[in-house]
Amino acid sequence: MGWWNVPNKNELIVGDIPLDWIGNLWKELQEIYLESLGRRPAIE
Repeated sequence: MGWWNVPNKNELIVGDIPLDWIGNLWKELQEIYLESLGRRPAIE
């Protein structure tokens, strides 16, 4: 497990478990989007 200090905020440390949760959330949202609209989300 890794830990990172947030730049300019010495009192805030981020671990990789919350980052994994966010990555999994994005994957789940993409799957829902694909199932609903039949295409991947586009960034314009």
